[in-house]
Amino acid sequence: MTNDRTRDERTALFAVGTPDRPRPDFAEIPSAQGLSKDHLLDLWSACLSADRDACHAAVRRALADGFSRTEISDRYIPAVAHQLGEMWCADTLGFAEVTIGTARLQALLRDLGPEWCADQKARADAPLIFLISPRDDQHTLGTVLVAGQMRRRGYSVRMALDPTLDDLRRQIQSLSFDAIFISASQSESLEKLRRMVEFLRNASDEPPPIALGGGVLSEHENVASLTGVEIATNNIDEAIEHCGLTLTQIPSANFAPKG
Repeated sequence: MTNDRTRDERTALFAVGTPDRPRPDFAEIPSAQGLSKDHLLDLWSACLSADRDACHAAVRRALADGFSRTEISDRYIPAVAHQLGEMWCADTLGFAEVTIGTARLQALLRDLGPEWCADQKARADAPLIFLISPRDDQHTLGTVLVAGQMRRRGYSVRMALDPTLDDLRRQIQSLSFDAIFISASQSESLEKLRRMVEFLRNASDEPPPIALGGGVLSEHENVASLTGVEIATNNIDEAIEHCGLTLTQIPSANFAPKG
């Protein structure tokens, strides 16, 4: 079991059920449609609980009720993460609470399957994707989710979370990537993303296609043209197809959850 490093003296303030924190109903979360409200609330309560083992207990209950590890990882965790982001934007939850909640959800991914930690058994000829979460992006759960989903499709994925420009340059010059995916939160600056895209193109003699996804797409229009990427989408399969990557696909999923 992954050690939970998020517990400290602040978690005593985050116990679910306090009078000033109403429980969400998930009705406004598109990714939650068709999911069990009881299990969504169970996982949401657990990730904000003062009990560091609460998330693992919630997963065990879901597994006992017949949910698969993939369903929990690909549907329930993103829906809960989206709800945390919505409540942060609405000032219902504070930054520290959301940070602890998302960190615990991200830790669950490492327990639920190896594909969220590193490449496992990608074919030798599998396309190599460089997946980037921009510098100073506070929450990287969405990026980790995308990496796992692409690895399950059979792609080899190299992640860069909060990289410096030197980090990006070293990776691009040492490996031959078939595509670059950027997962950006809704608070990310389009100008900052445009400069990053320009840097990534200049770092290689033969730059690969670049796709952009994440919460930033819900905040702006014409994102592709304003940042210089080939495609801006929150659908992994659409981005993969547009970048010319070929492998047997599994059903489409979101590029990254909001928040």
